[in-house]
Amino acid sequence: FNTAEFTGGGLVGCDGYVVNNTIYGNSAEVFGGGMSGCNGEIANVIVWANSALEDPQIHESAFPDFSCIQEWFAAPPPDEDEEPEVPPIEDPNGDDLDDEDAEDLLETDDFGNIQVDPMFVDPGAQDFRLQFGSPAIDSGRLVPGLLEDFEGNPRGIDVVDTPRGDGSNYDMGAFEYVPPVYYVTLDIIGEGTLEPEPGLYEVEEGTLLEITATPAEGHMLVQWTGSVAGAENPLTIQVMEDLEITAEFMLIPTFTLTTLVRGEGSVEPEVGVSHEYLLGTPVTLAATAAPGWQFQYWEGDASGWRSTVEIVMNSDKTVRAVFVETPTPPADDGFFNCSSINPVPPPSSGTGPMGLAFGIIAVAAVLHRWTIRRTLSTTS
Repeated sequence: FNTAEFTGGGLVGCDGYVVNNTIYGNSAEVFGGGMSGCNGEIANVIVWANSALEDPQIHESAFPDFSCIQEWFAAPPPDEDEEPEVPPIEDPNGDDLDDEDAEDLLETDDFGNIQVDPMFVDPGAQDFRLQFGSPAIDSGRLVPGLLEDFEGNPRGIDVVDTPRGDGSNYDMGAFEYVPPVYYVTLDIIGEGTLEPEPGLYEVEEGTLLEITATPAEGHMLVQWTGSVAGAENPLTIQVMEDLEITAEFMLIPTFTLTTLVRGEGSVEPEVGVSHEYLLGTPVTLAATAAPGWQFQYWEGDASGWRSTVEIVMNSDKTVRAVFVETPTPPADDGFFNCSSINPVPPPSSGTGPMGLAFGIIAVAAVLHRWTIRRTLSTTS
């Protein structure tokens, strides 16, 4: 949180080696609130929330690599025909690295710079450690000789599964992200087991923990309680705090099915026997009519006119199959019964051709009706 009257609020005129620095909240009245005139090697730095009239983050400095810089619009890369000057880098023994080692440090992919929020823990309280999920984690490059961060934590802790940076797992900034450890307590109520088994575990922040509940025979998982809710199984949860998780098991309830019959016939499951089923069990009902009877419909906790239906046992249920007698057709000896012919009254005159015509029509109608009946009788 430094201020400069002209340029370089955070750093100015640094021609040495600037690596794994966090430069935040500085200001300059004109140029380079963060850095100005730093022409040495700049790598793995975070330059954020600095202010100036022009170039608020970096002004007239060496081209950085593998760094996180707010609103960074990359300057043209060094001319391929020119070898950028690299200051000597000391190894752990205090000796300078040779030219070949220095060249290796320059092998980057588009220089590896990013311009997204580094996700500090609490910059307002000057806590510039990285949060879980920060894009700066594992996004830096190897710096030989730099083995620890600002707090003495080892550099190169592998956190992110997807490869970042140059693969060395160095973080950007002054602090290497060290996953905090949380306590996870697993327990059960009722009859069943857990995988992992019940107990107290130390789990790193961000770990995806999968817990599988296996009910004992005749039991079921009712729910998860404590730090989680629901009945998803297996349960997957990302550990971001201390957790207490309990699996609740219970005996699977049973329900009674009662079958009844009205009329003549039978039912499966049979009538007169107590049928017990576990919750959720599907049961097929089948009705068979006795000779001279036919199935008509189901009533009670089943419905429909099909002789076979399925119900699911989620409560005690009573069903009844209803049968009715099969209708008997009237007897027919096949002979014509003249007494069944109703006389057709003649016209009012009682005589003449019209009277005869009506008589013929009436007889023909009766014969036609008898013929149809006779045909149906002989073909049935």
